[in-house]
Parts: sequence; C-alpha cells; structure tokens
Amino acid sequence: LESAAAVAEAVTSIQHTVQGTPVAVPARCFLVERMVSNPVAELLVGVRNNDQFGHTLTLASGGTLVELVSDSATVLLPAAREEIAAAVNSLRVAALIRGYRNRPAANLDRLLDTVCAVISFTSELGARLDELDINPLIAHPDGCSAADVLLRLDENTL
Repeated sequence: LESAAAVAEAVTSIQHTVQGTPVAVPARCFLVERMVSNPVAELLVGVRNNDQFGHTLTLASGGTLVELVSDSATVLLPAAREEIAAAVNSLRVAALIRGYRNRPAANLDRLLDTVCAVISFTSELGARLDELDINPLIAHPDGCSAADVLLRLDENTL
C-alpha cells in the first residue's frame, strides 16, 4: 500500500469482511509498518540456547528461500564481528548482498551491526533465552528491516 488513504481503505475493507462474525477488529488493533521498497536479500538470523554449547547463531538464506536453498552457517557465541562477517560471506545469498549481476548491494556494515546487536541482546538474556528468530531480516542498500521476529524465553527462568 503506497498511501495513507490506501491503508485506511484496506483497514475499512478488513473490518467490513469480519463484520457479522464474533470477531471485532477496532482500527487501533491494526499494526501498520513501513513497506521495504528496495530489498536486496532476505536472511534468517537465529540465536538458540543449546544445553551443551550455550548460545549459537545461525545465519541462512531467509524468507521463502529458507526452505528451498540449503544455505546456512552456525557460529558459537560469543564471536567477533570478523567471524560473523565470514559466516555471512560463506552463504550463497552473499552474492546478492554484494550486488549480484549489477544489482544494488546491501549495506554490509549495517547488516553486521544488526546481527551484532541481536547477539548483544541475546547475550544479555543469558540462560533465559530459548530462541530468537528473525525471518526474514531484509537487507537493503540503506540498512536492514526485520519483517518477522520470534522470541521465546525459557519459562523455567522467568
């Protein structure tokens, strides 16, 4: 949707669709986010708390490619930024990130900043973390946008 009027029209349409059902959807219950206009690549960024190894980072081709392309790297945490960069560059999707066939490249520094911020966040959670998944993390020339995030905490540590 490319305008405020189009968003308002879509909200009204959804409300009319559910009208007469037991579900009421007030306008304040809609979450409207900025549309990412120039995606370069989609990645999966996941951090898991493994009983044997502690936190592990998984990087992979994300979005719809996550199930189609066998393309992932796992890093034991904590890890240096250089290790994260090497893991990103080991992925097949790295060609897209670098600007495959004269297409725009993603901002690799911002991508690494984002992954390092995720690692820092999960490190602060410590043993409370069960898993954090971002899929997709959309890389574009200006930075990154997380389209979908799942965070699960270990209920025994709450």
